[in-house]
Amino acid sequence: MTTGHAEVVSTVVSLYSSQTIAVDLGIASTAMVLYDTILSLHREVQYVWRERRKWHQRVLYVLTRHMFTILLLLEEQTINPISDQNCQILVWSSSLAGFSSILGPTIFTIWRAYALSGKNKVVGGAMSLAGIVMIFYNAIVFLVITPINLPPPENCTSSSRLDASYNTPCLCRS
Repeated sequence: MTTGHAEVVSTVVSLYSSQTIAVDLGIASTAMVLYDTILSLHREVQYVWRERRKWHQRVLYVLTRHMFTILLLLEEQTINPISDQNCQILVWSSSLAGFSSILGPTIFTIWRAYALSGKNKVVGGAMSLAGIVMIFYNAIVFLVITPINLPPPENCTSSSRLDASYNTPCLCRS
């Protein structure tokens, strides 16, 4: 084997190893989140769904608690090869769940900062502006995602045109 072939084989083995480690970590993370969800389900039913709460509190709870779980479950579907159409649906669904999982904590943080500041409108306005900027940025990132259905072990993945490493020419000096 020549040196060039050895480097290619080494790179392929390294990429495959990193992909299998990522898949294993993804499965472990999903299992832990589902285990936690199952363990705390009775408390959730008791404190969130049976007590009188306003609809926006329940929506905030679902966005904060369950959208990340849905995101993990959607991302686990990319372990096995799937069709291009299913890949596109999966990437968009996963992106929407990821965007929604950011929305809940952002709203909660804005409300909390406003309440802890003694309902100071300047603090509330500044936090709202920061939250709106973050939500707007994530919406833009969501809109420029391109589904890519690669051969195993990568399978269905996505790329963003905002990613600095995506087709960016090197502007560095040798």
